[in-house]
Amino acid sequence: MTQKKPANNLNLALVFIFVVLFFASISIFFKIFFLVKDSSFDADHNFNLEVKDATNINLISFSPKDKTIFVLEVDPKVKTNNAGQFFKLPIDARVNLFDDEFENNHIGRMLIKSSFSFSKKLENMTILDAFRLALFARTVSGGSLEVKKLSESLANTNDYVLIESGFKDNLIDKEQKTIEIINATDTFGFGSRLATLVTNIGGDVILVGTKEKASKSKIIFTGDDSYTVKRLSKYLNIQSEKGEKDSVADIIIIIGEDLLENIKF
Repeated sequence: MTQKKPANNLNLALVFIFVVLFFASISIFFKIFFLVKDSSFDADHNFNLEVKDATNINLISFSPKDKTIFVLEVDPKVKTNNAGQFFKLPIDARVNLFDDEFENNHIGRMLIKSSFSFSKKLENMTILDAFRLALFARTVSGGSLEVKKLSESLANTNDYVLIESGFKDNLIDKEQKTIEIINATDTFGFGSRLATLVTNIGGDVILVGTKEKASKSKIIFTGDDSYTVKRLSKYLNIQSEKGEKDSVADIIIIIGEDLLENIKF
């Protein structure tokens, strides 16, 4: 009987190792699953990134369809904690460089470096997003990287020509869906502000109006559930639904009181 104890102990050890490896594999599987699930950049559609370093703000538009990158260097005198709201742009994610300086000719390196930082540098994006964007940046030739500077005087006006030209989403522009925006809140100018954001990314806003107060925002579309609808629905976090053709516009965005809780434009 004493001779069987080492064999029994070995079997128990093997079972224990198997159980540990099994649960470790399950854990890794779920981590990879949620990493892919929570990923935002799909290498097919435009992606807008805000990079904030020690001195100023840089806004970057990645355009996979035409393999270009547009960088807007904002004058350091412009101070804002919400560049998306300030410039009326849908910002998909942010990178905080803290004491590091942003270099527009090393975008890929910056993204990889930020992914391995122990401090919180990535916001609303996963490590997978950072790697995908870095790989895309490395495929873009120097001639397809456009860098512009936005002065303080221009940033404080409503003339966002640089933003409209640099951050236009080619798929939204190509779909040419007409859009009506209805402000159903007591906040004056809310509809016009959203109209500016939609126009900045290539949307065709044909009407901006008001109506009685509504608690919930929604997007109503006719025809197909287009990329324009999906893009605006995802960014604004508004549910979309198919409706009847009772407007001249293809898409109606109703701004309700719920959007006041997290203003993005």
